[in-house]
Amino acid sequence: IPKSYLIYVFKYHSNVSFIEFKKVVRIYDAINLIDAGFLKSNSLICLSKKTGFSTYDSFLTSFKEITGVEPQEYNKMIKE
Repeated sequence: IPKSYLIYVFKYHSNVSFIEFKKVVRIYDAINLIDAGFLKSNSLICLSKKTGFSTYDSFLTSFKEITGVEPQEYNKMIKE
């Protein structure tokens, strides 16, 4: 099945594009890793790569867009 057809079917049956869905899933994966203590022994750059982002900047932008805070702020919030 062609990739373009799968993307079309996904968009047809949902209110969000596949790319947006993939971004949200990756951010929630990052949140789960932060909650599990991933940043105690790893960096944010490592977290961005582990969750599938091609660049650190795109990870930061997406994280703030979805959660409203930067990853460092989120990590501080859960420590308190």
